[in-house]
Amino acid sequence: TFAAATAPFVRVDARVAMVTAENAEALLAPLEGSDAKPDLVVDCIDDVETKAALLATCARLGIKALSACGAGAKADPTRWCVAPLADAVHDPLAAKLRWALGKRGVTVGGAELALDADRPAPPEAIDCTCVYSHEPPRVGLLPLTDQQIKEGASSFGAVDVDHFRVRVMPVLGAAPAMAGQALASVALCGLAGAPATGKPREALSKKLCLKLLESLRKREARRELGPKVQPVACTWLDCGVDDAEYVVNDVWRGRCAATRRKLDRKPLVLCRWWRSLRPPRPHGCAWPADAPPVGADALICLAPPLADALD
Repeated sequence: TFAAATAPFVRVDARVAMVTAENAEALLAPLEGSDAKPDLVVDCIDDVETKAALLATCARLGIKALSACGAGAKADPTRWCVAPLADAVHDPLAAKLRWALGKRGVTVGGAELALDADRPAPPEAIDCTCVYSHEPPRVGLLPLTDQQIKEGASSFGAVDVDHFRVRVMPVLGAAPAMAGQALASVALCGLAGAPATGKPREALSKKLCLKLLESLRKREARRELGPKVQPVACTWLDCGVDDAEYVVNDVWRGRCAATRRKLDRKPLVLCRWWRSLRPPRPHGCAWPADAPPVGADALICLAPPLADALD
């Protein structure tokens, strides 16, 4: 076979079967002569129910999963992201997959945490990273043709396979290839012990960053100088658009630091986590006398009520 000729040092255990809820565990059984479970499952299935059956089995067996989301109706090569399944946005397949896993009692993580000590902690989430495009779908499913309507839709497509759709989703040929290359890279880096850490979500717009910074200036000015002071009075802030993007997306992954609330669904704000204008520097070093007091290192991302309480 090609695999044997290309990499003779690799032992291939080929298990040719359609994945179902009934046989998924058997397909993920240890290799012959071994009792070790798989290190990683790479899921490239494009049917929601079958995909959910495989990932639910991975969750039950404690196996890490890497899942490809929808490449259909996507064309922009700059929009691909690597992120936990809970964080995928503008991807209909990911949204349906989270719903299908929820029906099976599998949590994908990312749920908001209640600040209540008596409330039980949420169950452990499935360890599933996904490759997805945050580009909004450009088109929808193609309509049935007159011939399909006349002869009956059940006469077309993969009619012998449960759940597979009959209507066609337009796909740019390069899109699945880009997703596949990303999947392979993430899988190889992870197995080699050097996991890739991609952007979990699309970059914030400049307009949103400026709005977050203006809100921060207002909060700083009114806390330090009085409730009626205008934001322009805040002269000790050393943060720009790039800093706001870095703190929100790269540090806090677009979520509230305390509750994990997502920025997509509800507003978040930037605020200072340290009471003084500057947190202490390590090893007793002092800040330069001319250094603006509040920089990106002093900021966290919080839901507005929590930021108010912190102030």
